[in-house]
Amino acid sequence: MAYRHGKNLSGTPLIKGQTGVLYVDGWVVGDDGTLTSVNIKEGTRGIAAFSFWLSSIEELTLPQSLKYICEHSFYSCAKLKTVAIPSEVSVIGTEEFGQCYGLERIVIMNPDCEIKDTDSTFGKLSDDITKSCDYTLYSYKNSTTQAYSEKYNRKFFAINNYGVIGDSNGDKRVSASDASTIFSEYRRSYRGESAKFTSEQIRVCDSNEDGKITALDASYAFSAYKKAYRANGEY
Repeated sequence: MAYRHGKNLSGTPLIKGQTGVLYVDGWVVGDDGTLTSVNIKEGTRGIAAFSFWLSSIEELTLPQSLKYICEHSFYSCAKLKTVAIPSEVSVIGTEEFGQCYGLERIVIMNPDCEIKDTDSTFGKLSDDITKSCDYTLYSYKNSTTQAYSEKYNRKFFAINNYGVIGDSNGDKRVSASDASTIFSEYRRSYRGESAKFTSEQIRVCDSNEDGKITALDASYAFSAYKKAYRANGEY
């Protein structure tokens, strides 16, 4: 099997291929360039720099065992849309997703993950829509991801163990409609009327985790929507 960046690794005993991905001692070092869907095997500890550079992957699944993702790992993966980074990953390096122009959603499960402090860590925003990485970041409230998004004016939505906080309709974002729906649910509760929210909706919209829908939850949803709107102006 040949390494995708032109280095012939055929016959190298440390290189092991599995479904098109190349591994060395628990690390991913590249792919064979044929994959559109990548499922990194459990037990993998790290992904080396430039491993998927210019790859055609559209779908990516990372294992819970993963701890390290080196810089430029997914550079110029223009068709990649969604990435969920597991909770054991502690550092996100420079330009990990640079020039991933199709990227829509990055979920970072470690609230304390160290994120390289540069506006190009996840790819730069640009006035040229063909050269702009327009994505939304997701992580827990008061996380390093939230701090990064506020510093570099990126769209951000906070999550809890049930979904995106304030997302009453399950579309993985918080809109003005969500805020209005949550406020209507609060008014029904305040008036003693029957609730319309399911238990799942209550869990995901309960921003302060007091077990009920209140005016504070509606206010939180509206604030989250406004911040995302100001970051990009799309919705």
